[in-house]
Amino acid sequence: MQIESKVRDWLSLNLSFIEAGLTLIEKEFYLPDNIGANGFIDLLCTDIYNNYVIIEIKRSNTSARQTINEILKYHSLIKHNFKARESEIKIIVISTHWAELIRPYSEMYHKVGITLKGYKIELDKETFIPNEITPVEPLDAIMIFRKFAYWQGFYLFKTHEKREVFSDILKQRVSEAFIDDFVVLNINGPPKNNRIITPYATIVAFQRLSPSELLNAINTLSSGENDVMDNEDFDDELAYQIHLEDAFIAALKISQYDDDTEAGYPEKLDGVLTDQGWTIQQINRYGIFEKDPRYSDDLLIKELKGHDGSSKNKFVGFAESTQKERLNELHRECMNSLAHTPQWAELVELALKELEQQKNRYRILIDIYNPDSIVTSFYFTLIKANPLYLPKYMIFIDYLDIDKSVIFLGDIHWNQKEPISKLFTTNNTNEIVDEVFRLQIDPDNFTDSIKMALIYTNKKIIIESNKKIYNEFIDINDKLFVVKDVNYKSIEEYIFVNKTIIEKFIFNYSSVAAPL
Repeated sequence: MQIESKVRDWLSLNLSFIEAGLTLIEKEFYLPDNIGANGFIDLLCTDIYNNYVIIEIKRSNTSARQTINEILKYHSLIKHNFKARESEIKIIVISTHWAELIRPYSEMYHKVGITLKGYKIELDKETFIPNEITPVEPLDAIMIFRKFAYWQGFYLFKTHEKREVFSDILKQRVSEAFIDDFVVLNINGPPKNNRIITPYATIVAFQRLSPSELLNAINTLSSGENDVMDNEDFDDELAYQIHLEDAFIAALKISQYDDDTEAGYPEKLDGVLTDQGWTIQQINRYGIFEKDPRYSDDLLIKELKGHDGSSKNKFVGFAESTQKERLNELHRECMNSLAHTPQWAELVELALKELEQQKNRYRILIDIYNPDSIVTSFYFTLIKANPLYLPKYMIFIDYLDIDKSVIFLGDIHWNQKEPISKLFTTNNTNEIVDEVFRLQIDPDNFTDSIKMALIYTNKKIIIESNKKIYNEFIDINDKLFVVKDVNYKSIEEYIFVNKTIIEKFIFNYSSVAAPL
């Protein structure tokens, strides 16, 4: 008798070894298939809730590679032959070897709507009877796809020679942590800006790691002596993840080799490259970032800036209706940049949910710019004479089989009231300082926009046969779009009519936070 058959037979008589409450329906249960090969389930059982439980048993890496296809087929045949509901089927995978199975198993666990469990068993070397069983945890979802960690190392230098020495030390420290996937970006400051004391910078960004991997790396670098907080100290897993990423950057202990160290993150890199005139001199890739043959510099920089959903301020993405997984990504990731602006988030959420029901083929582009503070963005709009600093979003939907396009636009308008914000009205220095300080650490766009007499607007435009057949401000009522019958004024009119107090606003803000 083959070892795998012996294991299967023993487990069929000892189902409680796997899980309490299992009842055997049949060993090697036959599943006919009228359009393909028939199948045999190793063990078909029911659980305490009378759900089907498909148990597949493997004992080699070679057979493990075939497991995913088999269990998907058996799951489908159970539904087809017995019209079982999705909620009535559970799958258990048992294997002595998981090296080849763990990645496809994890991807299936996270992406496919199937109840799935995995167990690793140890066999007695003489009898080949299972004597130990251990639950297998899937890899974290963040390990399955490419995604930069939020925190980046941001190191500054007075000379490029010192930066070159630093780069060698950096690579050595990263290798000591057994980290393979990262990017090193060298950037230089504006050549004519003499105020910059350290005009050479290195940014290092890492592929996002699981909490356990980060803890291992931190402990390796610090010999177990660190100030890492426990998971229980945080409100959610994301906050804990970001804490660990920050702790890992600190554990590298390489700031002693630069001239200055600053906190690095996507929004900051975007501002440095886009607004402050720094330029990229060199990109060094390692691991997956080097191996991927279609991973361009443009895409890499976009992701480093967080435009793939990591940034709280900027998102750009596009997809076609046939790319279901990509559409799910767009929906999920674009909401991060709208989290601090509920006036827009609710409408964008509804627009994307409605689009999921659309049967016509389409392409979609989402472009969002939503800075942390509407007050600060308005200030830079004025001193830079550039309206691109103002928050805005666009969702462009182009239908492929019909001559139709739908556009959702988010913008800033004037509600024709008078600004009452302290920065527009007060002469009190302490009040000005307090208000600017608050804007730096805790902006509140909802309240701040009201005090500025500005409003976050939403507009829907429908174009058919090159004619604009719908162009209205919209709102949401009872989960439906409704026309908002208002007469908002443009930001240009707002500035013109309120010229005097806006000049006061510029003076007050500049007195505390000098323009860059």
